[in-house]
Amino acid sequence: MVKKNLSETEPRYTRGDINLVDVKLELVKRDAQKSYNVRIAEKAANFLETNLETQLAQGIKTPLPNPTLTLHVQITRCTPGSRAGRICCGELGCGWAVLFVKWSISESGEMIIASHTEKYTSSGLCGLEDICESTVGEDFIYEAVRAIAPGDIVKKAVIALGDVKRR
Repeated sequence: MVKKNLSETEPRYTRGDINLVDVKLELVKRDAQKSYNVRIAEKAANFLETNLETQLAQGIKTPLPNPTLTLHVQITRCTPGSRAGRICCGELGCGWAVLFVKWSISESGEMIIASHTEKYTSSGLCGLEDICESTVGEDFIYEAVRAIAPGDIVKKAVIALGDVKRR
């Protein structure tokens, strides 16, 4: 007979405990001053919220009776970069599209259970994109919030939740 450690048998949080996704813009000053960046960030926030809710719902057969956790997401950097910078010297980091997404999980709006910042960057050179296209940076940001960031955030959030005992 194998004895289990008491801490292993205590209930843990799961993705089913997250009942609310709150996505906000908290852009740094240099991004917030450009209306073009703000418009892209607002559209990206809508895509991100929809895709996060979809990712969280996957794999849940029956919702828990009283979910209490909130996933807070903030877009802190969002810029499509500079086409001229990418053309001249994108391999050195000039003109890159940048998206920073900070997330945290709280319980009843008070205690932070987990927190992390995801960073996504693209020079437009990888994947043989046409760096001369005017929308390459914008396209990267939208692709990141539709396909890449939601999966990263949910995966890391679920791992973090598994390490926390239910209250």
